[in-house]
Amino acid sequence: MTAAAVVLIFTTPLAAACSDPIGRRRLFGIAALVNGAAAFPLFWMLQSRNFTLAAIALVLSIGVLWAPMYGPQAALFCELFNTRVRDTGVSLVYQIGAINLLAPISILAASLVAENGNRLCDWRRISCLPASSVRCLSR
Repeated sequence: MTAAAVVLIFTTPLAAACSDPIGRRRLFGIAALVNGAAAFPLFWMLQSRNFTLAAIALVLSIGVLWAPMYGPQAALFCELFNTRVRDTGVSLVYQIGAINLLAPISILAASLVAENGNRLCDWRRISCLPASSVRCLSR
């Protein structure tokens, strides 16, 4: 995790800078598709029970693949709201999203692993990740 965080320190500003010429929505959409496509090999690497493969999977998923979505996210959210309500709008997006999605995620992950016989994932469940990445492109 520490190695992934160190990589993220450099890739996040790089992704944010790349979003200016490419466009924030386009970069976010491309990153969503890449993340969806990478779900299968990354989960396979995590389930391999090989420490090196699991470490590489964490560095790739958090340090490299997350940056193109996280880097331009603040500017993208600001562009969604007009100036008069921007502070409230962006704050609501972050806070409501964190409460609704981040709070129960550890309970959900633990229950999925327990239900799955202490295996990290079930390939049927992972198959919804590419579909959700395509959903990021709508609008």
